[in-house]
Amino acid sequence: MRKAALLLFLFSGITCLAQVTVSKNNSQIHFKLENDTTVLLSLDKSNFLSAQHVNTQAAQNIFETKPQKTFLNAEIDSIYQFDNSYFLTGILADKFPFEVGFFFDEKVTHKYWISIKVEDAETKLSTLQFRFKIDAKHFWGGGLQSSISDFSRKEFVGTVSSFDTSIQTQLPIPKFCTEKDFCFELKPVECTVKFDTSGIIETSIFPYRKDDYWLFNIEFDKSSLMNQQPLNSLPDWVHGAILKTDFKHLKKHVNNILKQKQNDLPISAVLITDFSILNLRNSTILRENIKQLNKARIKAICNFSPLIEVRNTILQDSTKLQYLVQNYLGEPYKIELKNQKFFMVDLFNPEAAEWYKQLIKTELLNIGFSGWIANHGNLFPYNAKISEGFTPQTAHNFYTVIWARINREVLQENGLDDSCLVFHTSGSAGIERYAKAFTTSSSTTKNELQHSINAILSTANSGLAPILLYFNSPKNDYWNALQSFLPFYFVNHATLKKHTSRFLKIHYLLKDYFKESVENGSNIKPLNSLFFQEIDSNFKYEFLVGNDLLVAPHINAVNSKTSVKFPEGNWRNVFGSNSQQFTTNQIVDIKFKSNAPAIFIRIGSTLDSLESNNKELFIE
Repeated sequence: MRKAALLLFLFSGITCLAQVTVSKNNSQIHFKLENDTTVLLSLDKSNFLSAQHVNTQAAQNIFETKPQKTFLNAEIDSIYQFDNSYFLTGILADKFPFEVGFFFDEKVTHKYWISIKVEDAETKLSTLQFRFKIDAKHFWGGGLQSSISDFSRKEFVGTVSSFDTSIQTQLPIPKFCTEKDFCFELKPVECTVKFDTSGIIETSIFPYRKDDYWLFNIEFDKSSLMNQQPLNSLPDWVHGAILKTDFKHLKKHVNNILKQKQNDLPISAVLITDFSILNLRNSTILRENIKQLNKARIKAICNFSPLIEVRNTILQDSTKLQYLVQNYLGEPYKIELKNQKFFMVDLFNPEAAEWYKQLIKTELLNIGFSGWIANHGNLFPYNAKISEGFTPQTAHNFYTVIWARINREVLQENGLDDSCLVFHTSGSAGIERYAKAFTTSSSTTKNELQHSINAILSTANSGLAPILLYFNSPKNDYWNALQSFLPFYFVNHATLKKHTSRFLKIHYLLKDYFKESVENGSNIKPLNSLFFQEIDSNFKYEFLVGNDLLVAPHINAVNSKTSVKFPEGNWRNVFGSNSQQFTTNQIVDIKFKSNAPAIFIRIGSTLDSLESNNKELFIE
């Protein structure tokens, strides 16, 4: 084993925003700001970098992730400074030269990033492991996560889950906010990240390949900048009730829905939940019902996916078989789901993608649908035949991004980007360029409220677009009330009860406020970083909608009370006494009712006057 010499080259006359220090025992390398004691990032010289060879080739219909060989002992040759950057160079396992770059933005001190490059001309490696320590112990985000609130002592998995599990997610984004008001993001997304309670983070990454090198990056910035949500314009019709039904009951429910609409209930759309809408494309009943709804200014939306049932007549033309995902025998890959067999459209094939775009136009838009839930992009098989340059992981993840792009292009090419909306159920890094909205169903467990709040907060902490959540339980009055103060309102039945109707009217009253918050990128702002404290409290579930609406879900409430901490400004309880006011950082135990959350509005805001002029809706 060769012995590396640690050399520190500092170029005279060059100023740098950062500096590198080496601990007295020469075991630790610290990066920190110049003239600042805060350590931004530390590396343990003995085990900060390693690599593995994993057999991910599916040429024989096999997909394995167990390492076949591990490469350890990263020895550092030099640490040197160049402009606003520091570099560590050395060799891994006496075979693979590496370079770790630590870069600062010239204009700001809060933005910096790490780039790791490992030379591997013979492609003997497949994953890299990088271990570092930062000044944080709690981590929120990770994409759309329902089951995990804080990743401390947990593991993030950066592959889009084919099915809902307790750990994986159908929309993984390795972006995490901390209690120290900074975020970091790993690129690429195909990685696992393990967190402990001391700030040590262990990552295993399927890196980018460029020439003879493997590359990956970790970017850091302030939370308020890194989790900034996209600026989107949503159709006006989305702010109102989206009612759920199926084709079997559609005709019966349409008449009831039209009556409720005549009674001034703000019903915006009907979701037809049938699994494969393509099987109904020749139904005259479906077309007539959609016409009835559209005539009453009620939109129709449906489920749609890149899966086509094996027996569907669309595939009678044998030339269309070349547009399907193939197995390694060159045959269309069959996917079994809900006791049915499907083929999947190969959206990596430009001709297939164009064909399916035209199919969306003729089978959805021309029928009269104004939107749909884009399902099942997460079902691309790991052991399918893939294009050169992809691994099974990257192909599986990237398919969801292509699926989102195809849907967005259909709307743009037909001039419908401002009037139609597609909700996405799965995705990966890059989907934020195409998706305006996401959706997921809640858990059916006793923790379904907490799971839904986790999904709202993790989506926002990851800088993603608004999310539509719907409960599988049709009789959850609390959730119906909470939805009043969120951008989307989903009702799990076609008949609106009195309690539901009241909160739906509140939601519609706030439609202009929701629209503005989404357009300004201030849709949901989690307060778990601002209000962090080591002891477990309800504060970590609080969030702002826009700038003037505070939501305090009572997840851990005791004796019909929940403890609320208030952000900057003066606030009052929407459902409480108007005479009682609350101010910055004040902590108050608020009484609540079982069927409504604790909601507060900023005094003096437009919402303040809006609520005051519609008191009948807010009086219990």
